[in-house]
Formats: sequence, structure tokens, C-alpha cells
Amino acid sequence: DYFAHVPKLDAKGKNWSIFRECWKIAVQGTGLGRHFDRTYVVKVPSPGETDQTILTEYAKWQQEELQARSHLTGTLADSTLQKAIRGAPSINQIWERLEEEFQRKSEVMKANL
Repeated sequence: DYFAHVPKLDAKGKNWSIFRECWKIAVQGTGLGRHFDRTYVVKVPSPGETDQTILTEYAKWQQEELQARSHLTGTLADSTLQKAIRGAPSINQIWERLEEEFQRKSEVMKANL
């Protein structure tokens, strides 16, 4: 299990750098990387869509999205999770929020050393 080696993210972000690297490896290893790729766009079926390829791909996307959310939420403190998921419709947006918050904190910590 690739995610077994991802540490729980410290609520203050003290382990952000190692967490981020372990997370990226796990995501790529499980084939969930496209959910974190800002350039990837999944085709959302229109109402009444009958093309099975589109419907199957979208169903797979939704299942992977839930898997990625499940893995990520299991590594976050409750307070971090609540802030990150509020109003975020996708795992990509949740990840962007985490990167924004904890990369900044990580840089501040390094500057204070």
C-alpha cells in the first residue's frame, strides 16, 4: 500500500516537505496523479449522454476522486481537514489549499532557522 508510508501531516506543518514528497510518490504509484494535475480536465457527461466510453471514464474518475479524498483526509488533523475541504469540490482544490498554507509556513520556518 503506497499510502502506508505517508506520514500524518503535522497541524502546524512541521513535516510538510517530507509529507508532500511521500504523498506525491503514493499518488503517482496508485495512478491517482491526474487528480492533482491542474491541466487535466475530465469530460463531464451531459444529461442524457449515451456514449459508454464517456460514462465509464467519468464513473472511474468519480471513484478515484473519492479514493484520493479518503487517503488524504486520513493524513490530516481535524482542524486542517475542516479548513481544506470547506467548499472545495475536488481533491485538486483541497491539495492546492494545503500547498498554499503549508508551503508558506514551511518557508517561514526555514527563514527563522
